[in-house]
Amino acid sequence: MRFSGFHCRVFGIRAEPGIYPLPFGLLLKCTDGTREEEALATETARAMGLPVPRCLSYGYHGDIYPGSILMTRIPGVTLDTVMRSLSESELSTIATELEELIQHMRSFASPYGTSVCGVDGGIIRSPRVSGRLIDPSPDIKSFHSELLVPASIKWWEGKEDEFRYHMANYDKMYTIPHDIVFTHGDLMHHNIMVQDGHITGIIDWEAAGWLPEYWEFTTALRGPKWYEEPPWRKFIRSLPSYRYDTEYDCEWSLWQLTQDSFGW
Repeated sequence: MRFSGFHCRVFGIRAEPGIYPLPFGLLLKCTDGTREEEALATETARAMGLPVPRCLSYGYHGDIYPGSILMTRIPGVTLDTVMRSLSESELSTIATELEELIQHMRSFASPYGTSVCGVDGGIIRSPRVSGRLIDPSPDIKSFHSELLVPASIKWWEGKEDEFRYHMANYDKMYTIPHDIVFTHGDLMHHNIMVQDGHITGIIDWEAAGWLPEYWEFTTALRGPKWYEEPPWRKFIRSLPSYRYDTEYDCEWSLWQLTQDSFGW
């Protein structure tokens, strides 16, 4: 890690915190969220035939920086940096390619049956969870109940009717059947690499796992509701496999109920 930081400083290479571009097409990732499970998820995705980095090694460094992953770099730039400059034709091509990748991910059966869990059958890490990981659940119903644990009417003094409304609204989630599918878990435009109007790869698999089919989409749409949706949210909703308006509405209530326990 020290050598990687030194290399970037000496050669004037712009490096984001914890992300160090190295010679020979390599990259070292060492952040507070880098765990061995991310390397396993990346290699699982690679074994599925998805365009992802190749993990060369994982190292554990203690409590401050849990670990580091040495991997190959994916060519191109992240979609968020060029999305507004792409033509309609290029965006359409990228949408088609992303849809194909999502469908390919969903073609694999979970080795853990009905369990909602991380890629190794253990805990789930998510950008939506502030300050803790999500324990694996034996089924989707238990998973939904786990997400609801931080909700309490005591935080809604004077707004009890609003609390009950959100609880009743989220209860609809229990009535909708969902498959457990392989999920990136943070499929945002800053994790999609593109070049020349095509997807070159998907990066940052730290939140991957075996999760309900809607999770990929509602997590990508997380955040406050908009009167006019930004391009990324419109892009996600345009994908043929997006059919989760009801689930997104239920999760809007979940976000209200759990307040600061779960992030955007």
